[in-house]
Amino acid sequence: MVKFLTTLRTHWKKSVFFTLAGAYGTHWAQLKYRENQLMTRFCQEASKYGQMPHHPDQPLYNVTVILNPAASGGQGRQKFENYCAPILNCAGLRVSVVRTEGIGEAKRLMEIMSEANAVLVAGGDGTLMETVSGLFKRNDAETFGMAVPVGVLPVGRTNSMARNLFPVAARDGLSEVELLANAAMAVVKQVYRPVDVLQLENLSEGDLQGRKLHAVSEFQMGAFKDAHRRMDKFWYLPKVKKFMTYVFAYSTASKDILWNCPADLTLGNLGPIQDLIPMEANNTRSWWSYLWPFPSQSSQAPPTFQTYWDEPQAYNGLEIRVQTPNVKPFENKPTLKKLDITLGPESMRFSEFVSEGYAREQGSNTTDELETPFVHQKADRIRLNFQPDFAQGREYFFNLDNEEVEMHGDLEISLLADKFVMFCGSEAQLDLKANIDPNKGKWWQQRTGPSIANLKQRL
Repeated sequence: MVKFLTTLRTHWKKSVFFTLAGAYGTHWAQLKYRENQLMTRFCQEASKYGQMPHHPDQPLYNVTVILNPAASGGQGRQKFENYCAPILNCAGLRVSVVRTEGIGEAKRLMEIMSEANAVLVAGGDGTLMETVSGLFKRNDAETFGMAVPVGVLPVGRTNSMARNLFPVAARDGLSEVELLANAAMAVVKQVYRPVDVLQLENLSEGDLQGRKLHAVSEFQMGAFKDAHRRMDKFWYLPKVKKFMTYVFAYSTASKDILWNCPADLTLGNLGPIQDLIPMEANNTRSWWSYLWPFPSQSSQAPPTFQTYWDEPQAYNGLEIRVQTPNVKPFENKPTLKKLDITLGPESMRFSEFVSEGYAREQGSNTTDELETPFVHQKADRIRLNFQPDFAQGREYFFNLDNEEVEMHGDLEISLLADKFVMFCGSEAQLDLKANIDPNKGKWWQQRTGPSIANLKQRL
């Protein structure tokens, strides 16, 4: 024993190295063992669905996967093949995989998608945004979006939408493998819900007028977005780069940050043009009506909607952020269908800017706790009319679901409620016909649609 301790003391560097290597190897082996046990359990559950009787004349459930192999630093394909494909195959689904090879290809694939009972997006928030944009470029977007569910297999770097569709992941702190397995299992179990869409329309004159983009979560422009874009430059500060990004953005890189967003903001809300208008009643009366009078009946015109716009308000703050209800974890109950609009102040102190930016990187938000207030408003639509000299001599970008998009003039941002269906966890499942806004009691503001059971029959 004394000789062994003497050897360790003499070769202490090697001893420390092999001790750390052994500890890491043990931890890695335990992690892989738990992952294998987890995948075994999910595959056994999925195989029960695959063993169900199937009529030979009935086609298999056809799933088309749009795979972004470059997601998560090139690990997207490996994650899909290890943690999603086995579950789908064990369930007896017919899986077709299409790999994207460049930016915008997921959008083009979705525009021409056919003969698919479901479309799965194996990527991050950016690939999902492209897919949704392609969906709404289709001529049959209304029917296709409600009849063909879209799923997200979170193999990307940013998977905020996936974590909101599976709230148990955030609540119970599930690992990435558990989130991937749950996402694939939702396809097998056919669990889905309606989802809102964020629509951006270009209002500028010229060739781009009327062009539309679609997303599911948020629009963001201003100082915090520009600071976040610079984070990869601080790769040499792995432990503190999220914090130092905002320190340097405020101090040394201030000239590269958009500190003012000069625009006239106009909020709009949907409302009825008219109340129920009785149609002309049929005055023709038969001879027996004089003997037995019936109550008069009048038909009613269908409701008609229009947008009621408020007066424009001048704004020159450091951030404009427009979010849909999709940015929060989904619940299996109706929610208020409004855009959440956050307007930043004209300026912020150094400490406030750094603390708020770092809090956002950690997944929290402190805008309500700051001394410099942020303004929160809700609306169905918002128009951003920028000052004429705003974009002269410089390129400006905004974020759409964490993806950068170059700005080309004024914008109108709208919320399209319940426009397509996405796979989700059982704790977030919601029947379409039950998704009626409880805060809008008027009949013209109630949204109804086919039930999940009817959708399954159509699929």
